[in-house]
Amino acid sequence: MIAIALTFLATLGSCLDTEPALNGLDPVHLCEGREVAGAAEHEAAHGAYTYRFASAETRERFLADPERWGVQWGGRCGRMGPLSGAGNPDRFAVHGARIFLFASDACRDRFAADPGSYLAAPAALPEHDEAAREAGAGWVERLVQGHGGAQVLDAAGALELTAGSVQDGWHNRVTLRISRDGELVRTSEWTAPRDPLAPDDEPETTRTTWTLGAHSSVDEGRGEVELTSPDQLRDLRRLGHREILPLLWQRGREDFVAVDLGAGELDGRPVQDVLVQVDGLVTTLHVDPDTNLVAGLSWRGRLFEGRTRDVVETVTSWTLAGGAVLPAQ
Repeated sequence: MIAIALTFLATLGSCLDTEPALNGLDPVHLCEGREVAGAAEHEAAHGAYTYRFASAETRERFLADPERWGVQWGGRCGRMGPLSGAGNPDRFAVHGARIFLFASDACRDRFAADPGSYLAAPAALPEHDEAAREAGAGWVERLVQGHGGAQVLDAAGALELTAGSVQDGWHNRVTLRISRDGELVRTSEWTAPRDPLAPDDEPETTRTTWTLGAHSSVDEGRGEVELTSPDQLRDLRRLGHREILPLLWQRGREDFVAVDLGAGELDGRPVQDVLVQVDGLVTTLHVDPDTNLVAGLSWRGRLFEGRTRDVVETVTSWTLAGGAVLPAQ
């Protein structure tokens, strides 16, 4: 299970950019639709950035709620999402009275053309009654039995998944490790194409690790990227909500809610739709009523190009791991 109480840690110290962000413009005035230059005598730091303010008043307003007035998503690219690469602190756009940074002009242009598709609100529980909750809880118990039984599932310490891809000669390897005690670690490694003029040289590899700890947002001792915004944490938690075993691990939490949505259809097959909400996120499980296995999952979130959309994943094959029945990767 992923803990409810989370500590948000700012990326300070050696990671702090001492040059003023936003071309030195006052972020509070920017959010309110005005471009006003800040002054060196009115500075404040939050996350990885130093900000300048036009007056002591706007500086105090910022310090009272820096998540509101500072750059969003910890400075990650506004098009690619909170878990993407860092944006340029001087390449920004304001939408909904919030400031977003971008890795390139193309990213900023795409965001500006359709900002709603990148900033859609999280899904919420539909209206339901107690009977729907009781039925939903019953389906969850059937899923537990279908996927190996409580004793087997709850004895597993962690789930680790690895995927790879190649884009324009760049090799990407992503590893996702989800622990039953609440830690979630996503590591992404990008390896550059080999230099044809120096084929014996090892190409450079860039490695980024995001960590959501059981009781904090980051383990500073291992040098991971520190999370600075609720959006970053929500996107990281969503990775766990896309996996069946971590969802079933959380069934004992006080905020775990399962709602029976009734009979449905997935790829021409009859299924029972069960919506699960936990940790502020919503996922619909499409259950095969004959096998008590999850035939698919529906959720709202970001894919690789950064847009927020409704996604349906189907499970076509299974594997047995330590007695647990899990989707074959």
